[in-house]
Amino acid sequence: MEPRVFRPMESRSGFVFGGLFTIGGIVAAVRLGLGHFSGFWDALGVAWLVILPFALNVALGKIIVDEHGILSWRPLWRKAYRWQDISEVTVEKKTGRGNGAFRIRVYRHGGRPIWLPAPYVDIRASDKWQKEFTDQAEDIKARWREATGDGPGKEGTAR
Repeated sequence: MEPRVFRPMESRSGFVFGGLFTIGGIVAAVRLGLGHFSGFWDALGVAWLVILPFALNVALGKIIVDEHGILSWRPLWRKAYRWQDISEVTVEKKTGRGNGAFRIRVYRHGGRPIWLPAPYVDIRASDKWQKEFTDQAEDIKARWREATGDGPGKEGTAR
């Protein structure tokens, strides 16, 4: 089984905004260092430098799926889940504060379910992106079924 990497579909916009906010934060920090504090915008720029690692943690998230399982990777943490430890792979809607996304959730034998950092798609995304996400989710589910022999019709696979 060839390893496959899945990333967030909006990662490019995350890089663009991350770059812009980094530049703004550096400019604000330099201005503060030179004693040219102009108020709100400089404070906001410095605040973005503090928030930036967490924002990039989301934008840079990815998963690597291979014959052994799923490696969930973000800059601030990495977790590996073996296929044998996974009891179900589902697509679920995750909502919060008026926003939502369809995400992949992995249920483990004897453990808490986890949300994968990628792929995911906004609930208001275009049909093209929805289809791309559905294809990626089906690929991950097919790899899980192939590795474990689980799937529809097999008894005991429901959570």
